[in-house]
Amino acid sequence: MLNGNLLKCFLVVVMFVLFYAYSQENQENQADGTAEDQTEETTDQAAATDEAAQPGAEGDDRQTVVSSGLGVKGREVVVEQVVYNFENADRWYGQMFLDNGLIRVLKRRGGPKVLRDAQPENTEFVLGAKVNFLRRSFSEAYISPPAEIPINGFVKKMSIWAVGVDAPHEVYALVRDIEGKLFELKFNPNLQYLGWRKLEISIPTSPRDTNIVQDFPPNKTFFHRRGITFLGLKVKFYAFDAVGEVYFYFDQLSVEKDVYLDNLDLEQQKLPADERNIPLNDW
Repeated sequence: MLNGNLLKCFLVVVMFVLFYAYSQENQENQADGTAEDQTEETTDQAAATDEAAQPGAEGDDRQTVVSSGLGVKGREVVVEQVVYNFENADRWYGQMFLDNGLIRVLKRRGGPKVLRDAQPENTEFVLGAKVNFLRRSFSEAYISPPAEIPINGFVKKMSIWAVGVDAPHEVYALVRDIEGKLFELKFNPNLQYLGWRKLEISIPTSPRDTNIVQDFPPNKTFFHRRGITFLGLKVKFYAFDAVGEVYFYFDQLSVEKDVYLDNLDLEQQKLPADERNIPLNDW
C-alpha cells in the first residue's frame, strides 16, 4: 500500500516537471516570434523613410529654401542695403524741449574703423549731436533727416553705428508702416559702453508680432509698394546722467530686407506682354 502511494507521488511530480518545461518552451518561442515581427516592422519603416527622403521621390513636394512667412511659402531673398551713410549729415536737424536742454547737429569727421577699412570711400563723415542739459529729467531729443527716407522691400533688421557715452541712454528709430501708423523701435543695446558699436533692431515681418504692416493685400489697394519709411532717430535720456554736455555720434544706417517678391515683379516686367501674368502699372 505504501509502495503504491509513493509511485503515485512520483508520477505526479514527473508530470508537473514535464508540464513546467513545456510551458517555458512555449513562452520562449512566442518571445522570439514577437522580436522577429518587431524587427521586420522596423526594417520596413526605415526602408519607407529612406524612400521618401530621396530627392524626386513620388509625393515629395518640399521646398529647397527657407520659409519666411512673407506671403509666398518657402521663398526668401535677403539683401543688405545702406540707407544713409551720413556724408551729408549737415542737412539733418535736432529738436528737444527748451525746458530740458539744447541740441545742435553737425557733420563731423570720423567713423568706425571697420567701415573705413572695408569702404574707404563715403566713410569720411558722421552725424554728431551735442546736447546741453538745463536740468535733470527723463527727457528726449529727436534727430531728423531733411526728408523722409522710404525703404522698399520687407525690412527684417535695421542697424546703426553709434559711439557709447557710458550712460544708459537709449536710441530709437522712428518709422511709419505702409498703412501710415507710427512706431518707435528701440535699438539694442543702449549707450552704456565706450567706443563705436553697432546697434540693431529685429523687425518681425508678420503683422501679428508688432502690427507693422509692410505690404497691402493685392485685392485691397491700387498702390503697390512694400516696406517702411524712416523718419528719424530719437534719443531717450536717463535722468541721473542727463547733466552737463553730452556728445552723440552716429554712422551708416543700414537694413536687411527680403526682396523676393520685388524680384518676382522684375521678372514679370522682363517678360513679353503676351506672357505676363501681372499687367505693368505703366498706363
